[in-house]
Amino acid sequence: MSNVLAIDVGNSRIKVGLFKVDADHVLPTCKQAITFSADQPFPWRDMEHWQDWSHDLNLTSVIAATNPTHLANVLNSWPTDRKPPLEVSSPEALPLTIDLLEPNRVGIDRVLNAVAANRVRVPGRPIVIVDSGTATTVDVVTADGVFAGGAILAGFELAARSLHRYTALLPLISIDELHEAEPSPIGKETRGALQSGLYWGQVGAIRELVAQMTRSQKPSVEPNTDMILTGGGAELLRPHFPAAISTPHLALQGLALTCLHDH
Repeated sequence: MSNVLAIDVGNSRIKVGLFKVDADHVLPTCKQAITFSADQPFPWRDMEHWQDWSHDLNLTSVIAATNPTHLANVLNSWPTDRKPPLEVSSPEALPLTIDLLEPNRVGIDRVLNAVAANRVRVPGRPIVIVDSGTATTVDVVTADGVFAGGAILAGFELAARSLHRYTALLPLISIDELHEAEPSPIGKETRGALQSGLYWGQVGAIRELVAQMTRSQKPSVEPNTDMILTGGGAELLRPHFPAAISTPHLALQGLALTCLHDH
């Protein structure tokens, strides 16, 4: 059994998780986790009560990033009494076969998701990964365990901010509003119409992408099965994909698995 501190540095948020990795679990078990804005200082003090972080100065740490500036900020603040983290920067270094035209240009978070999804995928069956964050990604791991690529679209918050920023009169819809209640498909005023478009547009886009992707796989599968949900918007999507596996820390789990593979 090993403990691993995994750090996923995104464009909007940084996710940190302390995981126990052992043979009794398919995926690493999350013992502690924190998510914070990438523009904020790294919350080292908030982690002082994490037992295996505070007492184990030789704890294995691993970090991956989709934003080089935020990555540099984290590394520059790294405690001097701690072993520096292993940096995972190349998708081709992961324990995963990648079938893309330019493998080294794919977002590291997408392939880390695939590393973890491969552990829960039913042998001989493909799986679709939906990661709802700043961007929503819908990716396929084939029945042979190969990352085959997928689709990228604007996530809930990015779409809301874009509509507000690039129009003169449309208000900003917060993600909290969408969590409060499922919006009516027919908005009776501008705010309701925006909520409908953001919510049902995202659900509909994902549903169609999943349907197209699953039909393209051998063996073919029905939409909403052999599917995994992750990311900050996963809770909004869960009611519409009830058969999907929901795993909030998928990329961090893939990062922990990668770290142990490299060791």
